[in-house]
Amino acid sequence: MKVWSETFSSGSALPKQHAKGGGDLSPEMKWSEVPSGTIELALIMEQATTRLGERSFAHWVVYGIPPDPGGLPGDLGHEGTPGGAAGLRQGRNGLGNIGYDGPYGTISRKLSLRFRLFALDVHLELPEGASREELLKAMAGHVLAEADLDAEYVRSGEGRR
Repeated sequence: MKVWSETFSSGSALPKQHAKGGGDLSPEMKWSEVPSGTIELALIMEQATTRLGERSFAHWVVYGIPPDPGGLPGDLGHEGTPGGAAGLRQGRNGLGNIGYDGPYGTISRKLSLRFRLFALDVHLELPEGASREELLKAMAGHVLAEADLDAEYVRSGEGRR
């Protein structure tokens, strides 16, 4: 399985429009080569928050994603069920908000981000607003494949006085 975005490539900088101080829009995501038997997909955007690189801060939690048509549009907003999309639900991120909250960080400090796409062999019965931890628990034993997309974000000092 492969995952990518049209707005940035793996290992590159996350564009400012996807950051907290620059628009805070969730990025468009694309995928291909979803394994046969996939019932739904889930996506978690995480930030490495420890020296050991453990990913524990969730910027975005999305589940109930249909495996077709092969992508999510950008700017899903902060609704639990964006645009009334059948089955698609957004969870609660590390700030406690439903939907996407982009990185902010300390000026000049590089943040390591990872978008993790999971192919699942079941339909998850999670309500909108589930946390990253609730999603991971519900997915346990049901992941057929995982694909990752890495990005970096560095907040500049522009506009400071």
